[in-house]
Amino acid sequence: MGVKTGIGWCDHTFNFWIACNKVSTECKHCYISPIIKRMGKEPFDGPMQTKDWTGPSRWDRKAGEAGVRRKVFTCSMSDFFHEDADPWRG
Repeated sequence: MGVKTGIGWCDHTFNFWIACNKVSTECKHCYISPIIKRMGKEPFDGPMQTKDWTGPSRWDRKAGEAGVRRKVFTCSMSDFFHEDADPWRG
């Protein structure tokens, strides 16, 4: 996930996990829901951990070698403080 993104203002996206809770009526229009459904999951069924966390360090190294700065949209499909992700933040 996140090798390259179509999001204009950033170069990469990275999610430590994918998870959110419905907290208000605005969640009905969340952009994450259809993306997660395409992955064969239900958007609010609990967190899914990202297996490969090496992307950001790899992108940083390559950007350093190229002498450029890259923007990474972190937690674009998650709530970093999701209560079910406590063990992964440890």
